[in-house]
Amino acid sequence: MASFEVNSAIYTDTERNDKKSKTPIEQEEIEHGILKQLFYKVGYGKIPQSRYRKLHKVSTLWTWIKLVLISLLTIPFVCVFKKDFLTEIKESVVAAGKILNLSEGRAVGLFIALTIAVLGIISYAYKSLLSRYTIQKVSLPSDTVVEGGSERNESVFSKYLDEIFYFFEVTRYRYIFFEDLDRLDDSSIFVHLRELNTLLNNYDKIHSNLVFVYAVKDDIFRDEDRTKFFDFIIPVVPIINSTNSGEVFTAMLERAQKSGTKHSISQEFILDVSPYISDMRVLQNIYNEFLVYKGTIKAGHELELNDEKMMALIVFKNLYPSEFAELQKEKGIVKQAFEDKRKFIATRQKTAQDEINELSALIEEVKADTLHKTKELKAAFLCEITGWQGFAYTFLLDSTQRLTAERVYSEDFDFVSVISKKNCSGQMASFRGRDVSFQCNIFSPLSEIYKRRADRIKLIENNKIGKTQNTIDELKNSQNILGYKRLKELLTEFGLDMVLSESVRDNKLLSFMLRRGYLDEDYANYINYFKGTSITKSDMNFILAVKNLERTEFEYSIIKIPQVIQRLQPYEFRQKSIYNYALLEELLSTEDELEKRDLFIEQLAD
Repeated sequence: MASFEVNSAIYTDTERNDKKSKTPIEQEEIEHGILKQLFYKVGYGKIPQSRYRKLHKVSTLWTWIKLVLISLLTIPFVCVFKKDFLTEIKESVVAAGKILNLSEGRAVGLFIALTIAVLGIISYAYKSLLSRYTIQKVSLPSDTVVEGGSERNESVFSKYLDEIFYFFEVTRYRYIFFEDLDRLDDSSIFVHLRELNTLLNNYDKIHSNLVFVYAVKDDIFRDEDRTKFFDFIIPVVPIINSTNSGEVFTAMLERAQKSGTKHSISQEFILDVSPYISDMRVLQNIYNEFLVYKGTIKAGHELELNDEKMMALIVFKNLYPSEFAELQKEKGIVKQAFEDKRKFIATRQKTAQDEINELSALIEEVKADTLHKTKELKAAFLCEITGWQGFAYTFLLDSTQRLTAERVYSEDFDFVSVISKKNCSGQMASFRGRDVSFQCNIFSPLSEIYKRRADRIKLIENNKIGKTQNTIDELKNSQNILGYKRLKELLTEFGLDMVLSESVRDNKLLSFMLRRGYLDEDYANYINYFKGTSITKSDMNFILAVKNLERTEFEYSIIKIPQVIQRLQPYEFRQKSIYNYALLEELLSTEDELEKRDLFIEQLAD
């Protein structure tokens, strides 16, 4: 009576992630389940006195024989109390026969035949109607008083204790095996079973000891309670765990090779995925499903699918069946992973574009600026803070920091050092030929403007205009290449934390398969039937070869060329595996796929 994992709305997402949710089962329900398995194990005839009723097969012939025997046994008793009973029946039968012009012998024979037929009809009706009608309600007069025993809060075992004793008294069962009770996370059931076992073995009518055998995990009891509860413990060594499942997996696949099921699954792949598999039943089911998928989706349609990618999806399907079901609906965590890829690329491209725009604007501002030397800019600054009334030769910033024109002209002076100041005051050489004082209240915004102009002039003085343009070209190129990269490449270059969301990273198996490329953008080809309506099998195999970076002959025959081009992504035209004469001719003769044509020719020029 196992309690298995469920995917129910009563559990929150946190509960599903933190622990495996199980169907809640009450103590009473557990004991009822044990009794049902016990009583339904034996046939109805072995425990005829049991009140634990169950449907059983009723033989019409045997019922008819019993009715005939009852009728024959009834006749002598009737004759004792009414001696003329048979004579009267015979006379009535003969009289009825005369009406039908039958002789005495034929009339009696017909009566016996009709009696047997009636008993047969009664037997059939008994079999058909016995299970259809039950007593649902008994109505008594309103003034009737019914007294019963007081209700007691008994366990199911206590309530049916006499039934259990009767069962083992009339049957010869002496060993009872209990499996999977440890899944219920309720140790009290073992206490009740121990008490029941003691009572049965103390019952004088049962002459042989009843042995209860439990197949449970080691941690069902703690410390010395474990050895106190069980009379004898037999350790069970698991067939496989995560450390040796790879060896068992390899042996299975080798048997498949010998039996004629060819595959291209490498030892490296087996060693990669086997640590995630620790249960023999799961491993066996993975192997069985691989044979089915390979025989239907791959071999059945003659497609050159990658066996390792197919196996990876089947491993994911068995370890995360609910997520695989969501994947077939184009939902779930796998779909989220590729949505994360799209968002990451969009974010990175936007960041690159913002930097491109900033650098491009900087170059345009350099070209438009009238000053081309830092000293010219500093001279303009010293005049700017006076309101163009003179040339500032000494001034005080926010009444704390004093600067001179000589200090401003020095090479190590940077406008960043004064960018946070709000005002300044000092002495200037007036354009009218005398020294006067001045006051500036918009110093901070002014210094920010001059800082930016200083950065632009440094590009000219350091000959960095060309380098900045190269930086823009590199950003554009990386921005373009980024859109063509597969998820595996992004994870290798930027890491899981930057590309994938937290919910996807929490699934360690999925993160691993995405990082190794076992599960990629082409997963739909491995879980769906290939219909072959818009493209041929040959066309589909060429598409798969391109996606798997496998080169084909340049003369490889493609039938539905426009449809093949449409199914391939732009980044795949940057690969050498795309080379095909017919494909290039189609790209050169159409104006519909200009981006893919340019990418093809760009990498062809290598």
